[in-house]
Amino acid sequence: MNKENEFPKDLTLEQYRIYTDLLRQTTLQRAISSYFFIAMNLFIMITGYIIYPKTLLHFTIFVIVTIMGILICIYWLYESRESYIINEVRYRSIMKLEMKLFKKGVLNDEWERLGQYRFRRSPVFFISIGRNIPVLFAMGHLINLFIVFILRFSYYM
Repeated sequence: MNKENEFPKDLTLEQYRIYTDLLRQTTLQRAISSYFFIAMNLFIMITGYIIYPKTLLHFTIFVIVTIMGILICIYWLYESRESYIINEVRYRSIMKLEMKLFKKGVLNDEWERLGQYRFRRSPVFFISIGRNIPVLFAMGHLINLFIVFILRFSYYM
């Protein structure tokens, strides 16, 4: 690289600070939204158990509430994947800035060290589980709906 294309160190350091702060804020927002979606799904599941479908009206309300839970899970899955992509892009940008500042990036070194451990111990394993929690909740809603349909229609047979 020639000197014209290089950024001054203090400007690069300020960019590094901004990116790490944005990454921290995005991670915090992702955690808060996950807590919200977990609370919503638990509320919907508990509501479904409270209004156990005894009459046709209760059955209709149960189906609507369960479908709302499934739609919330679909949105949660979409939102968590978008947040993951944003974080991944920011991590890469931070790694590039670290390479400019410190010759060997701190995050790059950390990922190399994590790569030495087995997959079970890697945080990537837990991140992949965390991203699939909306799918687990949606499956729970579908199982509840399936069980209620079986119980409802086996009652009339």
